[in-house]
Amino acid sequence: MFSFIVNFFYGWYVDDTINFWNWFVNCLKTLDRTVGLIGNIQNWTSPLYGDYSYIGVVAGPIFRTLRIFFGIALYAAIAIFSAIVYLFWIILPIAVVIMVFLNLLVLIKAPEAVYALGGELLNLFIR
Repeated sequence: MFSFIVNFFYGWYVDDTINFWNWFVNCLKTLDRTVGLIGNIQNWTSPLYGDYSYIGVVAGPIFRTLRIFFGIALYAAIAIFSAIVYLFWIILPIAVVIMVFLNLLVLIKAPEAVYALGGELLNLFIR
């Protein structure tokens, strides 16, 4: 039984953390292929599509700056959402154990109150 619990927590925290970070990095790579944040940062001052006319030289950095800000905002939104999901994933087993423990304490202290909440099924489990 102890090895089952250890394997569960190892799989939940270690393996799934590795899987999460692999997913997150692959998500950012896929997003960069779509948004092109790194390419826009590297070619920030060059004109779009090699248009070296006056309009292309002026408009290129403006559009690239807008795409850089859009990309950074999108990356930040995905990073914040992923961090919230990851923190929920990390806290979930601990919260379940705490909730079960607190409910067992309530059941031990005042079982008649639990029965009053429609505890006929619960009464079957306690006997």
